[in-house]
Amino acid sequence: MIDLSPAIIWAIIGIVLIIFEIFTTTFFLLFFGISALLVAGLKSFGFDNVALEIFLFALLGISGTFVFRGKILSSFKGNKELRNDIGQSITITNPIPKGKKGQIEYRGSTWTAINNSDSDFEPEDNAIIERIEGVKIILTKSS
Repeated sequence: MIDLSPAIIWAIIGIVLIIFEIFTTTFFLLFFGISALLVAGLKSFGFDNVALEIFLFALLGISGTFVFRGKILSSFKGNKELRNDIGQSITITNPIPKGKKGQIEYRGSTWTAINNSDSDFEPEDNAIIERIEGVKIILTKSS
């Protein structure tokens, strides 16, 4: 039988929780995984109080979740500045057939645009930004 030290057990728990977090993306398990790794670090320096270890594990995991989870989640929600551009009018520079992808210049960069209108876009047509999906701008004809 393998004889694992308590520090190794805490480290395994931390790594397993972080790996599970990769698949769940809820950002709950991440902080508990980090707290387990911190407790493993304390154990490797001779810290030896099981009740306090469990308390620290819970305290650090819960604190990390409350302090950092919202900030991390909001960073994945997208750029608020770009969301403000929904409804803005832009001028088409390259033809984009209806329902197809094309390239546009927007905010100094080349973007993939999808024509979500009922007709083709020709150069110099005006379009409205309907929504932004990642790195794609969904366009519709302006009225």
